[in-house]
Formats: sequence, structure tokens, C-alpha cells
Amino acid sequence: MALCLYVGNAIKDLVCAPRPLQVPYGKEKLKLLAGQSTEAEVNSKEYGLPSSHTMNSVCLNFYIVHYLYEKGLISTYAAGAMAGLSVLICFIAVDDYIDSWILRGPAVILYQGFISLILLRLHPRPVAYTPSYEYSTSFMGVTFGATTAVSRLYKQYHAAPIQLQQVWSHAPWWLGRRVLAGFIALLLSKDVCRQVFLKALPVLYRFFPFALRRLWQPPMHDMYTGKEGDDPRLQELPRDQRGKAWDVVVTSRFFAYAGIGWAVFEAGPRLFDLLDW
Repeated sequence: MALCLYVGNAIKDLVCAPRPLQVPYGKEKLKLLAGQSTEAEVNSKEYGLPSSHTMNSVCLNFYIVHYLYEKGLISTYAAGAMAGLSVLICFIAVDDYIDSWILRGPAVILYQGFISLILLRLHPRPVAYTPSYEYSTSFMGVTFGATTAVSRLYKQYHAAPIQLQQVWSHAPWWLGRRVLAGFIALLLSKDVCRQVFLKALPVLYRFFPFALRRLWQPPMHDMYTGKEGDDPRLQELPRDQRGKAWDVVVTSRFFAYAGIGWAVFEAGPRLFDLLDW
């Protein structure tokens, strides 16, 4: 890193290409360096080409690849990199379509819920228990909650971009109280949603044909080894260590994390609006 930084700074002073202090952003200009800070004023005198941050990032990351290759770990991380790159390429191709689709209105909530249901149902079942499915459920839940809020409140709370300089222009206590209130709303939303669905789902499932419930079962292994309960039909369903049916546990987990997405994009902004923050 020291060698990379030395070479980068040497090229800067050799080429002497000035760095951009601000770039156009619509009708405004996005300041890369604030003029009020003494440190920023000193940094602004440094030349811009080449970018030291880019050089250091490339150097460090490719050295990590080299290190993993020498230790024989490259195949695992290479597979992850290729899979991630494939997902990114596919998402970029449809990114604009997804944005416009989400903003069509509340009807998108039903579509998002149906898509989440299908994707979670198609998740493969491993040879032994792993928490991978639960992680997938959590992220799908957050996506569902965020989509639910943004599709209904985009114009009200999320259309105008928030400039960082507007945030930092307030006193620290102003930002701190928003962060604290937002975390409280997030945690409350998550815990309330989880407890409500843990209590309500066993009751709601009684109104569904058991054959239909058995058809919709998450790809989890039966981990319960204790005494059987009063309902013998539950023995036909995969359960966790505490004897709770996995379809209750993972569905509650889905809506608990949906509460997080909803709290970030709806409960938080509504709370700040109500408190005039």
C-alpha cells in the first residue's frame, strides 16, 4: 500500500492534472470537497490524476485475489465472484423496468408478494440443515417491505433526492435524534411483526386444507427430537428444534424483516414528518 501510494503521488506531481472540486448535478453542483474545512482546503491542493483511492483499491483487492490463489482458496471465491457478476449483469439489464414497475402503484404489492412466494418455494433443499434459506427469507422480506412502502409513498417522501450537504448542515443532535428514532421504529416494527405472525399463523393455518399446507412447506429438515404434541398432523411437517413448524417460523421471519423494509421507507419518514424533524 505504501508503494502504491508513493507511485500514485509521484505521478500526480509529475502530470499536475487538477482535481475536480465539483461536478454538475441537475441545476445544482455536487461538491466533492467542502471549502469550510481546513483539511479539505489542503486536500484540494493535491492533483487529481491518478486517483489514489482507485489505485489503492485495485492494488489491495487484486493482492487479496493473489493471496487466495496461493492458499488454494481461489475456486470458492471465484465462483462467488462469477455468480455475483452474473446477477449484477442481469439486474442492470432490467433495473429501469423494475423501477418503473414498482412505481405503478399499490397493485405491485400483490405481484411482489407472489414473486417472493414463488422464489422461496423454488429454493433448493440442502442435504443437511443450513441457515441459507433463512437468510434468503430475510432479504426477500426486506425487499417486500421496502417495495410496499415505496410503491405507495414515492412521490410523498422518496422522489426528491436528499443532498448530503442538507443533512450535515444541521446540528449533530438533529441527525442523532432522527437516527435514534429510526432505529427504535425499525426494531419495534420487526419484533411486533414477528410476534403477531408467530401467534396468528397457527390459527390461520387451521382454515386451510392440510393437504394444501403440506404442499407449501419450506425446504427445511425436521429437527425436532422432543415429545410429540397434541396435533398428530404436525408430525408430517418439518419442525425446528423447539417443535414449531417451519412454515410458521420462516413465514414469521419473512414478515418480521418486511417490517424492517417498511419501517425504513414508510414508518420512519412518517414519524419524522409527524414530529416536524
